[in-house]
Amino acid sequence: SWSHHHHHHHYPSDPCLLGGPPAPPPPPRDSFAAARRREDARRRRTTICEQHYKTMLLVSFLLYPTTTATILFMLRPCDRFRPDSPSYMRADATKRCGTRVHYLYTVYAGFMGVILAVGIPMTYTVLIYVNRHKLNPAAKDENLKIRIRDQDDTLKSLRFLFVGYRPAMLYTEPIECLRRAALVGGVAFCGSGASMQAAAGTCFALASVVGYREIQPFTEQGTNTIAYLANWVVFFCFLAAFVIEARPFGYSGFGLGLALLCAAVGLAALVLAFTVKHKIAENEHALLKLEMEFLHIEKDMDINALRADIRQLRLKYEPDLFETERVARTSADDAPPALEPQHNTGPPSASTSSAGVPGSGGGGCHPPRHVGPPPGATSAAAGD
Repeated sequence: SWSHHHHHHHYPSDPCLLGGPPAPPPPPRDSFAAARRREDARRRRTTICEQHYKTMLLVSFLLYPTTTATILFMLRPCDRFRPDSPSYMRADATKRCGTRVHYLYTVYAGFMGVILAVGIPMTYTVLIYVNRHKLNPAAKDENLKIRIRDQDDTLKSLRFLFVGYRPAMLYTEPIECLRRAALVGGVAFCGSGASMQAAAGTCFALASVVGYREIQPFTEQGTNTIAYLANWVVFFCFLAAFVIEARPFGYSGFGLGLALLCAAVGLAALVLAFTVKHKIAENEHALLKLEMEFLHIEKDMDINALRADIRQLRLKYEPDLFETERVARTSADDAPPALEPQHNTGPPSASTSSAGVPGSGGGGCHPPRHVGPPPGATSAAAGD
């Protein structure tokens, strides 16, 4: 029928005949605003989580030595004031050992020791292991690895775990936490007497000295030197404690204390000097970096833009001299150029042919250094 024919030719139902499927309707304008608000809210939540995450890790790092020492002190053996008297806790001399309170203290200290003394270093180890490829990226040298690692924004919350350490020494900070815990409270479990504990601390400090000398985990050689000397100071402190407790030979208490004080003050002075030197070196490095960036930008800068900047600076700081040079340059450009002899090899023009006619007064040629007849020469010759 006609209606079917009209419908078939003018209103096709096949999308291919219409040039493809119909385009979806544009989303309403308020959907873009809602998506923008959702994205802003997600970014705020991410920023807040990262800040709290970093704060939590930093607080755990700062409180680890004191909390570990307290926990290990609670787990120390009980003391007896007399052979026939009951034993009391070293952490709290009012609590008798063997009672229900003592058992509760022991269970609580053991649980917190697992959570804090062991859990915090294990947490650091897991975080480092998960990000090990970012902390030790594939690069040709160590300096390039450090630059790549420091420019990674996803590692900002973990910077205190790896900053200052070489990329190959990723797990140094968890090991350092355990080392400090052993020196602070672990030596208390080495023997029953103070002399034995001081001897154990002396041996452990000597092992730390040898380890820092051989490994050198820090990127800066000065930091390695300070760490090495600091371990020597710890060694001499434990050695002095052993001498005081065991008394293997006679000594002067004042001289021993003065020696330890001089060692501590000398180390503090060395740290201060190194800090000042390192700060000066950082400033020089920053200035050198800025200079290199300026040279790189200067090479890529357009010469026209550079000339325009120089012109603006001269207009600002040397307006009189700049105006004098501009006037002189304009006068030189407006001066008529010197005429040079020209040799016309083309066909003679009408004026030239009329000037060369005998009796016209033109003489048949033009004088040297004259390109053409002056205005009015043709009319004058015609008048003659």
